[in-house]
Amino acid sequence: AKNGSFKTCEILIDTIKYILLQTQLSSDNRNLFIKKYLSLILKKNIDKRTPIHEAAKIGNFSMLNFFFRIINNENITNEYEQNKITLCEDFDDELKTSLHLAAGEGKIKLIKRKRKIISLFKGHYEIVQLLIDQGANVWSCDMNESTPLHEASEHNRYRCVEILLHHHAPINQFDGKHNTPLHRASQYGHWKIVRLLLNYNADVRLTNCDGYNSLEVAILNNHQLTVHEFLNHKTWTKSLRNAQVQMMLNNNINSVYENLSTPLRKLIRYMPNEADEVFTRSMIEIGSSEDYSYKIIFNYEFLEDQFSIFKWKQNTTHIQTRDMQPMKITKWNLLSFFKSRQQETERNIKDTSRLNSHVYTLRQNHPLYMIITYHQYDLLKHPLIDRLIKRKWVQFSRTFFWILFLFYGICRFY
Repeated sequence: AKNGSFKTCEILIDTIKYILLQTQLSSDNRNLFIKKYLSLILKKNIDKRTPIHEAAKIGNFSMLNFFFRIINNENITNEYEQNKITLCEDFDDELKTSLHLAAGEGKIKLIKRKRKIISLFKGHYEIVQLLIDQGANVWSCDMNESTPLHEASEHNRYRCVEILLHHHAPINQFDGKHNTPLHRASQYGHWKIVRLLLNYNADVRLTNCDGYNSLEVAILNNHQLTVHEFLNHKTWTKSLRNAQVQMMLNNNINSVYENLSTPLRKLIRYMPNEADEVFTRSMIEIGSSEDYSYKIIFNYEFLEDQFSIFKWKQNTTHIQTRDMQPMKITKWNLLSFFKSRQQETERNIKDTSRLNSHVYTLRQNHPLYMIITYHQYDLLKHPLIDRLIKRKWVQFSRTFFWILFLFYGICRFY
């Protein structure tokens, strides 16, 4: 089975079946015969894998179908129906089921002949469908808490992902590093998989153990096409609402300071063209430029985010806690209402005090400041940035300029 020789396996099993049948002619020993016959298929190797595992791994559909045909034989179905489920649910030394192997390890060694590669890919998604039809569990997790959908997303198995999603595989399930299937696809730049997962309403707000959402993972791994999928989807604003505040050591001053990062700041630093796209999408035109009622709405949410970042982090934490814990049913009463209002007030006061303590961090990490720091001067020409700079000049800088000018003039006069 491991080497993919279907004919050899079929001959061996039929031969053993004949030998066992000759030694177990009595009807009283029929169950013993069935048990020995099925044990051949359930027998494990040194990696704790059955022939089903090996056939699923190499993509041999004929062999896998032959094994299940033995289980589904009309003479033994009634007594050993549970063996069909056992075959699908059995796991190896890494707790991987045959569905994990079929979905995740589909890419075998590259073969020079293109047609052969295509046939291997075809066999694997057919195997995924066969395993699910035979009762394989799409929710099963291996030792790393990865589901078959994690494996298929990581290895760019588009048809396998389609089949798994069609059979309600958990799309927002976390693995051991708190990565969702969307994180896995983003990490390796599989933009078609990302598009498919987004169309199935994968939650873009979920973050991994490093605090990064799927968009940030794509940015940090320099996958531009994947980033475009996030920015062109209807959930693009949700993808941008995330933040990390990291404590870092300043060697020059021998002190600790904070480094603030958001998806937009990462785009400014690593992908200025995509940052420009975000700025463009943050402008909404109403009416035609020739109409009297024509106007442009400028959205500064992701540029002036100093009042939003802590709310983003709080919302992200709430979403992940809600997904990981069971829903609790509570009865509404007057006491709980005032208690919730008090907690909200305390949270707002805490956020305000935290904001005051992070003034230096927010100023040093402002998107406008980062545009200058990383020499992305072309972004300064964007209408959204130009309008924001003029707005700041009108609101703050112009007033201070005239105050200083008058103070200087008075000092010169005296």
